[in-house]
Amino acid sequence: MGLSQGIELFLAACILGGFAWALVNGALGNYLLENVPADNRPAYLAWYNLALNAAILLGSLARPLLAGQIGLSAALVLYGLSRLAVGVALWRWG
Repeated sequence: MGLSQGIELFLAACILGGFAWALVNGALGNYLLENVPADNRPAYLAWYNLALNAAILLGSLARPLLAGQIGLSAALVLYGLSRLAVGVALWRWG
């Protein structure tokens, strides 16, 4: 999205990103349920939801500030690269 010059590439990125996030969100929930102890599952799910909501809140507050400092296109590319790095780390070290 940081490299798009028109609405077509922006819409394609939004559709692809929404589809990918639907798959990731389902897989992440299943991964969490499979790998936490059954007797302590509610606590793990509560901490997961708190961390997820905190990340969404902090990202919503910090990203516009960073985009204002380095520019919108550069910020979008930086966010994409950081998501790629986190995805590779999760895939590698689980």
